[in-house]
Amino acid sequence: MKKDMTVLPERTVYDDPDYPVKTEFLRFTDSSRYSATPHLHVDLEFLFVCQGTLLVHVDGETLELQEGHGAYIGSRKLHFLVPAKKEDCCFIRILFHPVLLGLHSVIDKKYVWPLRTSLSFMRLTPEVSWQKDILNKQGPAENHLQVLSL
Repeated sequence: MKKDMTVLPERTVYDDPDYPVKTEFLRFTDSSRYSATPHLHVDLEFLFVCQGTLLVHVDGETLELQEGHGAYIGSRKLHFLVPAKKEDCCFIRILFHPVLLGLHSVIDKKYVWPLRTSLSFMRLTPEVSWQKDILNKQGPAENHLQVLSL
């Protein structure tokens, strides 16, 4: 008998129930289990590596993100994160619901929907000027984000 391997989208608990954004400062420490469960969600996700090297597995592909680099993960893309080495690794994760980009509008139809449906992920590096601008907007994470250990 074949087992159903359907992965249901996880439900995001936002920082404020009236504003669908979640920000977190996450850390893999040498005492953590060094694994994460594959999951997906409706939200768009941005990652920024503050320390160490993070492996991002998305739709069967792997990105290795060094300190100072980041990534975008699209809506409903199966993914999980692990540190590249058995060392401390910390990163900022920002989830936001696509409704913030103008769902059901001309902007959504022309720009957001194609991004949500065709782009699984994108590496962000400081070597590309417009990507560097995005990465530099992260700011000091420890000052204003929830700190969790994985």
